[in-house]
Amino acid sequence: METTRLLPSSSGVGPERRLATQHAAVSALAESTSLAEAVPRLLEAVGNGLGWDFGALWMPNGHGRGNGALRCVQTWSSPKIDARPFLDVCKEVELEPGVGLPGRVWKEGAPAWVIDVTSDPNFVRAPSAERAGLHTGFAFPVVRGGTVLGVLEFMTQEIRDPDEALLADFAVFGFQMGQFIERDAAEQELRESRDQLEAILSSVPAGIMVLDQRGRIVFANDIASRMSGYRSMRELQDAPPDEVLRGAEIFDEHGRPMPDDDLPSVKALRGVESPAVLLRMRGIGPGDHRWLMARATPVADGRGGFLAVTVLEEISEIKWTEEALRESEVRHRSISRTLQEGLSPPRAPEVPGLEVAVRFRALGEASEIGGDFYDLFRTGERRWGVLIGDVSGKGVEAAATAALARHTVRATAQHNDDPEHVLAMLNQAMGRQLPPSRFCTAVYATMEMGELWMRMRIGSAGHPAPLLLRSHGGTEEVGHRGPLLAGFEHARYGAEPAHLAAGDSLILYTDGVMEAGQREERSRGLAPARLAAMLGACTGLDAEGVAQRIENAVMEEEAGNPRDDAAVLVLRSPQSK
Repeated sequence: METTRLLPSSSGVGPERRLATQHAAVSALAESTSLAEAVPRLLEAVGNGLGWDFGALWMPNGHGRGNGALRCVQTWSSPKIDARPFLDVCKEVELEPGVGLPGRVWKEGAPAWVIDVTSDPNFVRAPSAERAGLHTGFAFPVVRGGTVLGVLEFMTQEIRDPDEALLADFAVFGFQMGQFIERDAAEQELRESRDQLEAILSSVPAGIMVLDQRGRIVFANDIASRMSGYRSMRELQDAPPDEVLRGAEIFDEHGRPMPDDDLPSVKALRGVESPAVLLRMRGIGPGDHRWLMARATPVADGRGGFLAVTVLEEISEIKWTEEALRESEVRHRSISRTLQEGLSPPRAPEVPGLEVAVRFRALGEASEIGGDFYDLFRTGERRWGVLIGDVSGKGVEAAATAALARHTVRATAQHNDDPEHVLAMLNQAMGRQLPPSRFCTAVYATMEMGELWMRMRIGSAGHPAPLLLRSHGGTEEVGHRGPLLAGFEHARYGAEPAHLAAGDSLILYTDGVMEAGQREERSRGLAPARLAAMLGACTGLDAEGVAQRIENAVMEEEAGNPRDDAAVLVLRSPQSK
C-alpha cells in the first residue's frame, strides 16, 4: 500500500494557499451555530481551497463513543465530477477500525495519505472510486481529549505525492474541530434536556422551579410564578435570586426557623435530597399567611454539578382547618395520579417502519398508585431508545421515583444511549432517590432502524427479560441480565445484541403481567415460560393484536379484578408486502 507521511511535498499546494484554506475552514466553524451547518461549509472550503474533488466526514456510529464502526455522515463533491455512485457507497458502508483510509486514521489517531486508492487492497470502496475517477486521498482525525471523534477525508482525480506540510497543518486543525464538535454536542444535549424537562414539569399541576448552580431560575411554570408573588414566569426568572420568595418566613416541620443553607433547593444544588419544608408567605392571598409545601430533587446537569428541581404545593387550607387537610389529601392523590399517568407517553409513539402497541395500567388494588413506567423516544437519526421498568412499592413516592427514572434515562440517552451507560447512570440516580429497602428494575434497549432490519442492544437490570417472537412462531428471551437498580456502588451492566427481522416482535413487560392472578387459587399466573407458549400462537398478528392477546390473558387470570399495575410494550417489524 502506497502510504506515507514523511516524504517531501509534491502536491503543488504552497504555504500561502494552505494557510488561506485553513483560515476558510476555521471561519466555517466560527460562523456556524451547529455541526450540521458547519460541516458542508468546511468540506467545500477545504476541497475548493486545495483543489480536491471529494470530501467526507466519518463518525463512529455510537455518537462518537464506543468501539463500533465509522459511518459517513456528510459529503461534498466538486461539480466537475460525477460522484453520485461513490457517494451512495460511502453512505452505505461501515468501516471497522483499521479498514479503509478513514478506518486506519481512526485506529491510529494520525493523518494518512494514499497515493492511489484504486490500487490499495485495504480501500474497500476502490471499485466505486475508480468509476468516479478518484485516485489520491488523504484523511486526518478530529480529536478531543485523546479521543478520535471523527475523520475528515478528501480525494482527488489527480495522482499526488504525499504532502507532509499539508498533513501537519490539518492535524492541528483536527484538534480545533474536535473542540467545536464537543461544544456543539454539549449545547445540543443541553437544549434537548431542557426541552424534555420543561415538557414534563409543565404538565404537573403544581408549582415547579428549576435552579442552576448559580441560583438562577432557569425554568418556572405559571403556578410557581403566582405562588412566588410574581405576575408571570418571565418576571420571576428576571428577579435576582435573593429576592425570590421575598417576604417569606421559612420553618421546618417542627415550626422552627430554617437557615437558608437548609432549604431543599440549596441542598439539592449540592446533590443532597431533603425532606419537604413549610414556607409561610406573609400578606399574600386570604388570611394572614399563605402556606406552601416545598420539596427539591437534585438532577445531574451534565457538567459535574446539579440542578435543583423544586416543587411547590399550595397547602394553606390544610393549615387553616382539619377539613382542608382531608381535601388536600384528595388533591395530592389527584396530583399523584397525574404524575403516574405522566410516566408514559399519552399514546403509543410513532416510529417509522415499526408497529408499536402499548397496554399500560397505572393503578392496582384499591386504586393505589404504582411504580410501573415505560418510554420510547428518538436518540438520533434512525436510532431509538426503549425503556420499561418498575419501582418497588406503591404510592406517591413510587410514582415520583418512576418519573425521575424515566427522565434520567431520557436525559442520559441523548448524551450516550449505550445500555451499559444508561443503566449505570440510572443506578446512581436510584441510589440517591431510594431508601435502602427500595429498588427499581428496568430494561433499556437501543434500536437502529435499517431498510429491512432493526438492530438492537438490550440490557436488563433485575427486570423480566424481554421476549422475542419470531415470525415462524418461536420465542426466546433476549438481553444481558444485570443487578437491580438501587445505587449499588460496584454494579456493572451489559447489553446483548438482537435483530428484529420482518414479522418479528419484541415484547417488553413488567411483573404485573407475570404475577397476574397468582393470589387466586385457580390461577397459575403468567410466568415467562407460559407467556412464551401463549405468544407462540400469535404468529401473524400485528403489534396491537399481540398486545391485546396479552391483555386478555392477564384479565382472564385476574377474573376481571386487577390488583397490580402492569405495562406491556410490543414492537413489531412489519412483514414486507
